[in-house]
Amino acid sequence: MTDVLIIEDEPPAARRLAHLVGRQLTDVTIRHAINLDVARVMLSETSADLVLLDLNLQGHDGFKFLEELSDKSTIIVVSANTDRALEAFDHGVTDFVAKPVSEHRLRTALDRGMQQERNKTPTLPMRSSRGIDLVPVGDIVSASALENYSEVRVSNGRVYMEDRSLTQLENKCSGHLVRIHRSHLINLEHVKDLHKDKVGVIVRLIDGTELPVSRRRMQAISSALGIR
Repeated sequence: MTDVLIIEDEPPAARRLAHLVGRQLTDVTIRHAINLDVARVMLSETSADLVLLDLNLQGHDGFKFLEELSDKSTIIVVSANTDRALEAFDHGVTDFVAKPVSEHRLRTALDRGMQQERNKTPTLPMRSSRGIDLVPVGDIVSASALENYSEVRVSNGRVYMEDRSLTQLENKCSGHLVRIHRSHLINLEHVKDLHKDKVGVIVRLIDGTELPVSRRRMQAISSALGIR
């Protein structure tokens, strides 16, 4: 049984969402909260697998609620405030569905939400020519500082130019990316080998990228890789 909580202050919109969710998901319980206070009470009684959250609820900002929900439920934002989509993803939401909601777009979001609920795989939103890609954190191979941007390389060969700093990426991807140099982060799962050159120690990644390892971080990286 999948428990879905719709947090929406407009009853007609909530009824339509409930109808669409019921058409897409089987073995589902659908609840509706008209505001954040009601949602808090309902969630304190019974947790939700999926939360469909509007961002503007009777004048209250749903972003404040995202911080409370991010570690407890899979969240899909349903909002007309499309200019806040990237900000929503930074709060850990699974998807952002723009109003007016189309059944096809909601189905995609629900499929993604159910998949994430099953796998609990953390993702990082990144801008691309298609809009915003949700990249599984474990697929990130490396991140390097490049002028005012961070160059993020992914195992499928894609390269993203992010305006997040390496420190921000390191915090967002804690447990996946480690710093090997002031200008580089890597995913230890994607390391091919270490070797020395005239300058120092170089780490070679599975995508062929070679990056320097600072002396200060060499011992920690070698230990993490099981190298003595």
